[in-house]
Amino acid sequence: MVGDVSGAGNNGTLIGGPIFDANTGDSSDFSIRFDGLDDYIDLGVLDVNGSGLTLAVWFKADNYFGSSHDPRFISKASGVAENDHVFMLGALSLDELTALLWPGSGLVE
Repeated sequence: MVGDVSGAGNNGTLIGGPIFDANTGDSSDFSIRFDGLDDYIDLGVLDVNGSGLTLAVWFKADNYFGSSHDPRFISKASGVAENDHVFMLGALSLDELTALLWPGSGLVE
């Protein structure tokens, strides 16, 4: 389990075998190491309320597998089809982040 420090109870479940790692590089207590293939944190049903949204992620990549793999760091979707997505923050390369909001998400006018 990954605990939600906000107090809102939005704890996550580690899926695919990511591991806690003490080698953070920034003196924080720990990080989570993902294999880049099938690891993720599932937050279950998490609704985003309001008219604003901030997405932030801190990551260090040893390599990049390219667009043949899913480059999402943070995303919300109701399914796997493109029109099922609401928002996404991911990487196009080791040097380029992308943020996308899909029309109909309620976050884009």
